[in-house]
This record gives sequence, C-alpha cells and structure tokens, in this order.
Amino acid sequence: MKKFFRLAVILALPVFLAACATKSGFEPYAVTAKETTDLQPKTYQLTKVALKLGGDTATPLYPDQAALEKRFFDELQVALKQQSLEGRRYELQVSVNWGRRLIGGSDSSEPRDIFSSAVCQFESNILEKGVVLATDAGDPLNANSLVYDQKNFLNNLKRIKDSISRSGDPESEVRELKRCVELLVERLPR
Repeated sequence: MKKFFRLAVILALPVFLAACATKSGFEPYAVTAKETTDLQPKTYQLTKVALKLGGDTATPLYPDQAALEKRFFDELQVALKQQSLEGRRYELQVSVNWGRRLIGGSDSSEPRDIFSSAVCQFESNILEKGVVLATDAGDPLNANSLVYDQKNFLNNLKRIKDSISRSGDPESEVRELKRCVELLVERLPR
C-alpha cells in the first residue's frame, strides 16, 4: 500500500506542477493572445463601454440607450476605483446587451412602465497596446452557477417583490445595472 501511495504522489507531482505553470494570470478570463505569467497586481483603464438596449418598450421615465450606456460607464469607473483596480496597466473594453423586462411584457395590454428584471449579457476584453489578451462573457444577473446563485438570491427576492407589489421603477433598473457592474468587476483578474 505504501508503494502505491508513493507512486501516486510521484505521478501527481508533475501534473500539479504543469497545471501551475500553465496559468496565464488572467483566470477566470479566457486568454486569447500571447500567454502571460505577469502576476503583478493588475489595474485597468476603462476605454470603452458600448451598451445596446433591447427588450420591452418603456415610458419616458426610464433612461434611453445613451443614458444607460453613460450610467454603466460611470458605475464601472466607480467600481474599479473602489476595488483599487483603476490604473493604466491594461485597457478594459466592455460591450453590453441590456434587456429591459417590464411587467406585462410586449404582448400585453397592461401599461408597461413597471420594471420587473433585466438581462445583462456582457463581453469584457482586457487589452494591452490594442491587442486583446483575455476575454470574458456572460449574464451575471441570470447565471446558473454556484458562484452567482448565492449572490443573486437576495437580488432575486427583490425582483419578485417588485413584480408582486408592482413597485418596480427606474431606480430598480439602476439597482440591477449596478449589480451587473459589481459582478463584472468581481470577475476581473487581480
């Protein structure tokens, strides 16, 4: 039994070392260009946010696409600063497909001015001198993973409360936007 254990350790050691050596320093992002082992603290200069608004048509009380894009950019700047990730080491470019969901939906005769939920499908790229090094994508507000399920539990309860009480308003949408930004920044490599 001891020989088997020693053999298992001897075989496992090179596999472990190889796994450590292949890390790019950009996990959980997928590396798309040259591999890097730059393990120094990473900082990001937000150079672009492109937001495309879709989903249900809202009343003028809700921000339009340009206003939402500016708000997303501003919130992302604040979040980077709060997490001490703001700097000039890498460029950060984010594109977002924002899906607005209102009570009643698009095929209902009800007034659709009560916010229900949002879809925040994003793609985030980390660049160095114009070359994309790593990319990440997803919808953290609606993700089905253990990482996000627990973090979205309270947010989902707020969504349900807004829907049942019919109290969702433009500020509810801003809360969802901030939540998406928060989870996006959380995924940035440190």
